[in-house]
Amino acid sequence: MSAFAYAPGGSAEPAGTSWWYTLFGSVGSVILGVLLIAQPVVSVMAVLTIIALFWVGGGVVGVAVALWHRENSWGWRLVGGIVSILAGLFVLANPLFSTIVVAEALFLMLGISAFVMGLTGLFSSRSLGSVILSLAAIAIGVMIMFEPLHLVGFVVLIQWIGLVAIAAGVLSAVATYVGRHPTAAS
Repeated sequence: MSAFAYAPGGSAEPAGTSWWYTLFGSVGSVILGVLLIAQPVVSVMAVLTIIALFWVGGGVVGVAVALWHRENSWGWRLVGGIVSILAGLFVLANPLFSTIVVAEALFLMLGISAFVMGLTGLFSSRSLGSVILSLAAIAIGVMIMFEPLHLVGFVVLIQWIGLVAIAAGVLSAVATYVGRHPTAAS
């Protein structure tokens, strides 16, 4: 199934939506990418602040629904709403600390993942090359988990995400343009 619907005049339009929406999203992706590259920590703090606002709003709605409709498991909805509100308020009150916690949690997950993948590869390897790569993955996992400078790595990771966002925005804009203006040969 094609992502484009062809109009009677021969032009292609993105199916189900106006091509302007796709172009707007592409420009937004490029802008976000530039911000992530130029100001990675500030950008992440802004994104966390937006997420925190959604947590507070969603928590308020969750509490209201739990109290209004006392159906099965309404108590869990109430507790979930309260936890969401408290987490959102905590992030709003401590945006820099929350950014550091996110960086540490991300690197801890990456380190554990590399360590487990290395162990798995080590016990299932059938060649010397696999054993060497598995030992390297274990060493990398241990270094990531116990390295005290995660913030530097976090900044670089955010900048790489910014590059991906820019590339995705440009490619999406090009695809939208090409979809709107098919070549004469097609």
